[in-house]
Amino acid sequence: MIDSVIAGKTHVTHTMIPKVQSGRNIPCLNCFLGNKSKIVFLITLVCIICSYTGLRWYATAKPEDDVRDLTTVVVPDNLTVHKTSGTTFPLSNSSTITQTKPQVYEKRLPHFIIIGVKKSGTRALLSFIKMHPDIVTTGMEVHFFDRNESYEQGLDWYRDMMPASLPDQLTGEKSPGYYRTLFVPQRIHEMNSSIKLILVVREPIERCMSNYLQHASKNARHGSFASEVLLSNGEVNEQSPHVFNSNYDLFIDMWLKRFPRKQLKIVDGNLLITHPHLVLQEVQEFLGVRQYINEEFFQYDEKKGFYCYFNESEFKCLGDSKGRAHPEISPAVKLKLYQYFQLRNELFFKKIGKRFDWKVNLTGNGS
Repeated sequence: MIDSVIAGKTHVTHTMIPKVQSGRNIPCLNCFLGNKSKIVFLITLVCIICSYTGLRWYATAKPEDDVRDLTTVVVPDNLTVHKTSGTTFPLSNSSTITQTKPQVYEKRLPHFIIIGVKKSGTRALLSFIKMHPDIVTTGMEVHFFDRNESYEQGLDWYRDMMPASLPDQLTGEKSPGYYRTLFVPQRIHEMNSSIKLILVVREPIERCMSNYLQHASKNARHGSFASEVLLSNGEVNEQSPHVFNSNYDLFIDMWLKRFPRKQLKIVDGNLLITHPHLVLQEVQEFLGVRQYINEEFFQYDEKKGFYCYFNESEFKCLGDSKGRAHPEISPAVKLKLYQYFQLRNELFFKKIGKRFDWKVNLTGNGS
């Protein structure tokens, strides 16, 4: 209200007072808002009312009134994947609301390592265990702990060699050279003293021959099998890499010194060849994952003499370097090796508290 003094009297200019009738007009709206401002104000008011009404409906709606899949996967440029899983929380009036919780794919240090032994079935075991949806593994042998040039790169470099995984998945790698390298157990222990270790061992004479065949395939100049495992006097050549790496008892002590026996799963490589599903049952139990891989995941290949495994939508066999046919070993050479390894095997079985039923056919011909 504006007072004006005219001829000494105070008059009220009524035309300057905003008019309010029966509460139907908003006070001062006509005074302070132009036409455009009125429209914006009214639209905003309507939106607020609608939002409030919708929120009340959502809070009181039954779960079946609004069913949505809130699981999403987002892959940004840096290859980090965000997965959102829905979680329900109870509200008043027996209603529910869903809250999302992101799960991130990222590279993590391994939860388990296949440490050896070379030519005992480590590649086969790695390929088989990768079929489990709760397990991810490296495709290549990392050799982080047994090669100084790699170890000096540090744990960040090692982690970067691992595949991306979700928090509820296990990460694993295999480098068969770990088992026989003296300083590896200490290095792994310093990284993770509670890590799970898997050792695959095979009947030693068969492992000797398999190691020899791999060596011969890569070296044109090589001797016969007998000349590489026996000395000129007919005794076993303990310095031969084929023989030396088959002496499992020589290396087990340094692992049991750093890790309790319960953290070391020792797998029968011969059983892995004949009954892979039985071995996988044991490995899944050892790793603490659900029993997912069973007999239906394997199909026997008559030509290779090995089992193929189910990979995505088809059965896949191991490479040509796996399952090579072994030539016959002369009975004399085989007997020498059998007598030599018999003692070493007994020492190994005693140290691990477990025995494998390895059969050796001492007959044969050729060399």
